[in-house]
Amino acid sequence: TCLSENLEKQKRSPASFLESIAAHIRRHEDDISVQSFIPQARVPLLKLIDWESSLRCDLTCNGHLGVQNSRLLFAYSQIDPRVPLLGIMIKKLAKVCMIASVRHSGLSSYAYILMLIYFLQRIETPVLPCLQELWDGMHDGEPRPTSMVDVHDTYFFKDIQHLDKLWDGRGKNTKTVSELWLDFLQFYLDFDFEEHVIAVRTLNTVTVEESGWTNRLVKIEDPFDRDHNTGRQVPSDKALLIIKVFSNAYNLYKTPMSLPEEKMSGYFFNQYTLLGHQRKHTPKVCGRCRAVDDHFTWQCTETALAGGSQLDEDTRSKKQPAKTVLAALQPSFKQVPSTQHTVVMQQGQSNQHAVPTQHATAARHTAATQHAAAAQHTAATQHAAATQHIAATQHAAATQH
Repeated sequence: TCLSENLEKQKRSPASFLESIAAHIRRHEDDISVQSFIPQARVPLLKLIDWESSLRCDLTCNGHLGVQNSRLLFAYSQIDPRVPLLGIMIKKLAKVCMIASVRHSGLSSYAYILMLIYFLQRIETPVLPCLQELWDGMHDGEPRPTSMVDVHDTYFFKDIQHLDKLWDGRGKNTKTVSELWLDFLQFYLDFDFEEHVIAVRTLNTVTVEESGWTNRLVKIEDPFDRDHNTGRQVPSDKALLIIKVFSNAYNLYKTPMSLPEEKMSGYFFNQYTLLGHQRKHTPKVCGRCRAVDDHFTWQCTETALAGGSQLDEDTRSKKQPAKTVLAALQPSFKQVPSTQHTVVMQQGQSNQHAVPTQHATAARHTAATQHAAAAQHTAATQHAAATQHIAATQHAAATQH
């Protein structure tokens, strides 16, 4: 939203005017709050948020050129329904990977949308035309009209409903959003950033020599202000990070994957994966059969038989000596403090002795049971013999008497 105020008569700058609005909202804020105020921006900006609806609003003052920029992007979004979907995807990708903040030397959302439009204008079968090079009467030799804002020509063709009479490319590209998304990523992985300027105002190639921007790797020309490079704040290391994210995203999205709908966003917009971080591999080690990277102890198929321990055929073939198990764990030792190393070593040693300990316990239990049974049998035998002896003695004494 742009406020149009005659600040010259009030002798106020746009920044001071927006600051007074921010102060008023802070004093009386209810549902609407000031999220941030950026007075030092090229066009001072006040960011607001409505907490009830979660809607966000960017407020500027006398930014008439910005209004024309927004109208141009809206016109492009009306040409093909795939354009806004692709715009949402690139803005989501940039936000997740933290490469969309101008304050942190990243590209603005506006710059990413210009990159998208530039790509859609130049693929083999274009999805978008160049609206600044179309006008009524162009085929009859009539001159191109102008629409001046300050010192900038902001003309573009606005009658999208009658676009077909000037451009016959609408609907010829039949690729899906997914296919265009992959093509977009590949396009900028192959793009020559050192020699070419991203400029949507024309279908001709704009070179660095024409623009004079030789001190920045990313060069994205504003459609109306040709002296404004919207990528001027991006240093080389940040530009390389953006390309790295595009490369990781391309490798991620080109791999077929079947996922439930509720898990797709978490998988395809995973910051850890898109930034190229490597997760530390923790091998699966079975403490019973010592198999490595096959199963855990609780998944082991080993069965205890009367003759001792026996493994099924598959598990037996994967049985590893204790040294191999420790070798598999060895890389992780360097990643943890010495106290954790001791715990891991103790756990590894206890797992190695799990089977002998179980057998020893079973043997002691069996011996104790056998000993108790033998003692009971001996006592019963002695008791029976004593009873018989006493009865025989009493019978003999009675006979003599």
